[in-house]
Amino acid sequence: MNDQFIPAPLERVITGVPGLDRLTHGGLLRAGIYLVLGSPGAGKTVLSNHIVHHHVSGGGRAVYLTLLSESHARMLSHVQSFDFFRRDIIGDGLVYVSGYQALEQKNLTGLLTMVRRTIIEHRATMLVIDGIVTAGSVADSELLLKKFIHELKAHVELVGCTVLMLTSTPAPGTHYPAQTMVDGILRLSTRRDGLRAVREVEISKFRGSDFMSGGHFFEITQRGIEIHPRFEAVLTEQPLVPGDAGPEVAGFGIAGFDQMLGGGVAVKSTTLLLGASGSGKTSLGLRFLAEGIAKGERGVFVGFYEAPSRLLGKASTAGDHLVDAVAEGELAFMWRPSLELIADQFAEEVLALVERLGAKRLVIDGIEALARSVVMPERAPKILGALAGYLRVAGVTALLTQEPERHGDDPFAIEANALTAVAENIVILRYDERQGHLCRQVCVLKMRDTGHDDRLREFRLTHRGFEIVDPATPAEDTVPSKGART
Repeated sequence: MNDQFIPAPLERVITGVPGLDRLTHGGLLRAGIYLVLGSPGAGKTVLSNHIVHHHVSGGGRAVYLTLLSESHARMLSHVQSFDFFRRDIIGDGLVYVSGYQALEQKNLTGLLTMVRRTIIEHRATMLVIDGIVTAGSVADSELLLKKFIHELKAHVELVGCTVLMLTSTPAPGTHYPAQTMVDGILRLSTRRDGLRAVREVEISKFRGSDFMSGGHFFEITQRGIEIHPRFEAVLTEQPLVPGDAGPEVAGFGIAGFDQMLGGGVAVKSTTLLLGASGSGKTSLGLRFLAEGIAKGERGVFVGFYEAPSRLLGKASTAGDHLVDAVAEGELAFMWRPSLELIADQFAEEVLALVERLGAKRLVIDGIEALARSVVMPERAPKILGALAGYLRVAGVTALLTQEPERHGDDPFAIEANALTAVAENIVILRYDERQGHLCRQVCVLKMRDTGHDDRLREFRLTHRGFEIVDPATPAEDTVPSKGART
């Protein structure tokens, strides 16, 4: 076929809704008709208003047409509380009109005529029809509703107007005829996760473009609609190729412990630090960041249990001057109480903070809290694995602490999962009883592609922090597992 007969690719219409343009791989297609399905309260009206306000704010023009839905005054009183709302564009670039009278008097023919006239009169580049199910209820047959959509599509293609049609989700087992006629379908829904309810969005149809399929969580916040694409799906669609880790290591600044690690953990690697409560995981994580700052490497600490002020006090007692590092922008804390979390949002926020600070070291303290509190906890290891992949490419060395569940009497028996597989290094902190006294011990269980001391070493938590009691002498300083790959 001659190239002159091949139409140019369709332009994209950016929605401005965080996450939605990522799901659609760049936005809606110009002059497309998109069906937004959802039960009452699912967020259809907020979503459509968010999109049209962004569209008009960017120079477009829009018509919001309602069919026997809530009054315009009531709708505007609800949406004006959101940050996206622009009062100055109402009545100029964005007009709200009712199409119910035209529908009632002349059925679909009258509604179509009214829609065409309104689009031309206001030079609209975007149209919202809120309550399209009402139009379907007055149609004598499915064919007439399909004809209405077909003729509407022919008109909007001529004038370059993108259309959103809002309606309730069809009952299970029923078919809504408009679904076969539109260019795309967005489904908004809510689901129960224990006692809480969470919102999901899914694109089930999108002509003319690839898109990110499956369900994704979203929120209605002060900013409007915020969609959080499944983090592991983002990684799948954009495969990351980490560079060579090289010979560099990131130490802790603890002589005996760094000695056990062969100088430190590999730069760009992920280390899993396992230990019971009170075993010293948090102290070791703070020391890891303090050593990085001493070497000019900025750091981020993410925690779920202790507030930053308490952690900074703990670090100061050990002689690590992290308060100054925070003031100078070399260290940042992200504290998320372990209540209800969306894991995808959590991962997004961690990456954003790391990138904004330019951090090279990251500590996530207590990832078991994340696993317990997120929606669908079984996804937590996958998301953390994807996060580790992103960090590796970004040149960040990560330390993740976890309080593992005991399996039998073997203190070194840990449950294999996606996180233990993705971690290049695993260090175990444990307790032991010795003549009525508590003895703390540390062991390097795994270090991938590097040598390390795999013997148990006793350590203490003193006012100076984490200290190895019996560091190896030069004669003992061997690495029996050198070159081994675990």
